[in-house]
Order: sequence, then C-alpha cells, then structure tokens
Amino acid sequence: MKNKKVLLLFFLFFIGIIGYNFFQSIYTKPIYTIEFFKNDTIKSVEYSENQVSESFGFGVYRNYNPPVGMNLTQLLKENESFEGYIRITNAIKRENSYLVFALVDYRMVPIFINGTKNQTHLINLDPMEDRFYSFKIDNLSNGYHDLILGVFLNPYEHSLDKKYRLDTDFSLMGSTRLNIVVENGSIPEPEFRKPEIFCESSYVLEGLLVSKEPCSSKAWPTENVTRKEALDYFINIGNSEQRNQRTFAVIQFLDYTQIPLIHNTSEYVYFGYLDKGKKGSISASTIIPDNTGIHELIVIWISDPYKRVEISPGIRNKNIEGRIEPSIRVGLNVIEK
Repeated sequence: MKNKKVLLLFFLFFIGIIGYNFFQSIYTKPIYTIEFFKNDTIKSVEYSENQVSESFGFGVYRNYNPPVGMNLTQLLKENESFEGYIRITNAIKRENSYLVFALVDYRMVPIFINGTKNQTHLINLDPMEDRFYSFKIDNLSNGYHDLILGVFLNPYEHSLDKKYRLDTDFSLMGSTRLNIVVENGSIPEPEFRKPEIFCESSYVLEGLLVSKEPCSSKAWPTENVTRKEALDYFINIGNSEQRNQRTFAVIQFLDYTQIPLIHNTSEYVYFGYLDKGKKGSISASTIIPDNTGIHELIVIWISDPYKRVEISPGIRNKNIEGRIEPSIRVGLNVIEK
C-alpha cells in the first residue's frame, strides 16, 4: 500500500511538472519594445509569442508621442514643407530592413528622414521592434499633388529561389497615399490611354502581372541577362467584371530607383484606363546595369490616380479602390558574356 501511495504521489508530481511547463510554454511573454526616437522613454508591451501572427506595418502620423494619425488630405501654404512621422512596425521574429521612399505625382523625390535627405533611406529593425521616424518633403510647388510614402521590406534579399520570387508578388511593400494641396489648385487631369495590346476575353487577370510576352499568364521570377543589353517585357493589367472603368498609373524601379517605362525616353509614368472586364498589355524595357550580380526589377501600379482619397478630412472616399501594389520582384542575374 505504501509503495502505491509513493507511486501515486510521484505520478501526480510528474503530471504537475508537465502541466506547469505546458502552461509556461503557452503564456511565456516576451517583450515587444517600442522605442520613441526623440526621448529616452522606452515603452514596453507584453504579449504571448504563440498568439501573435507575424507581419509588418507602415503608417503616417501627425505626432508620435502619443501617436496621432494624419488625415490623408493636407493643406499647405506656399513654400511650406510637408512634415510628420512615419511608423514602421517589424512584428516579425527576426531582424529586417526597410527602404523608405517617397513619390510626388508618381515621381520619386528626395525625402528627409530624421533630418537626413536622400532618395531612399535604409532602416534596420530588431525582432518585434516598432519605431517612429520624422520625415519632411520640401520644394512642393503650388497646386494639387498625389503623394505616396512607402517602404520596401528586405530590399537587398537577392535570392533567385523561385518560391521566394513568387512570394514577392503584391507583397513586401507598405505604403500610404495622401492628397497634398499647396495654396490652391484644381485636380490634375492626365491623359489616360488604353493599353496598346488587348488580351483575349479568356485571359484571366485582376490587377498586375509582369511577363516576357504580352497577355501571358506565366510568372516571370528571374532572368539571366548580360551587361548593357536592352531587355524588353510587358506589363499586363486586368479589370474585373465587377468594376466599371478603371484608371491607373504604372511606374517601375530598377534597384529601387525609378526608371522610365521605356529606356531612352522620358516617360516615367503611364496613365491608363481599362473598361469593365478588359485586360491589356503595355510594352516596357530597361537597360541592364554594367555590373554583374543580381538586380531587382519592380513594377508598381496605382489605381485611381488623382482621385480624392478623402471626401472630407478623416472620411475615406469609398468610391475608389486606392490600391498600390507591386509586381513580383524580378531577379535580373547579370552574367559575364
């Protein structure tokens, strides 16, 4: 009997240890650290790692402490800079880098981040780090402007792995679009064009796909290329059956610098439209860089350019999609010929 009691006590003790460890494994709470860059205060929030899904976030704020959001329509005086704070949240369990950029009227412009002015700014964040940075954009002309602030996640990941490349489609980019009015001015009316090539009705596409051939459904993740060669390809755009006429802007980047849509031209932005249910292809090209290695080609399409993103301060315009989406990051592998 005594032996049975000892065994029972040992069994209960063993179960207790297992239960305690199981409880701890579920409710262990690592620290999520928010660091505000302008003072020495560190605010920490505890969370359960097992209950957090990984993601990253990007936003534009009027103030950082306490965080105050920014209306997407901003009225400025003549010669006034547009200023505020961007917030990048690396809610991922590893270090990541983010490349900050700005577009004014769909052209890349220099931006100040924490007082330093550059075309782009590389920011490195620790696992689960959330940080604010001041920004400023100057030299805005009088009138109405579309402005996009954005980040590319892990811009210098140059893997040629096919799965990685396919996973970059409509991914690894965050952005916010605003309307900026300096003094006054009417909304610009660019010339929207139909794509030069229309696809068959059987061609299925909603949004954007970059390919080697027009109206192709085949993804284009990588390409072996030679230095200084001209590379031709196509930007395919589709409009669903559920939407009426869609207007859009298309821009492209090589190694995160905006380039013309056709090399040796000055056309950096294509403004187009598609009627309901239509799909089309736009010719594009670039000159391959002189240096060997892997280079990144990205196309971005923006729906409803120069449409108001708010119908009044703080009230979103529900009549526009407001989509800003990147293509697959095409890995151009420059080899010696």
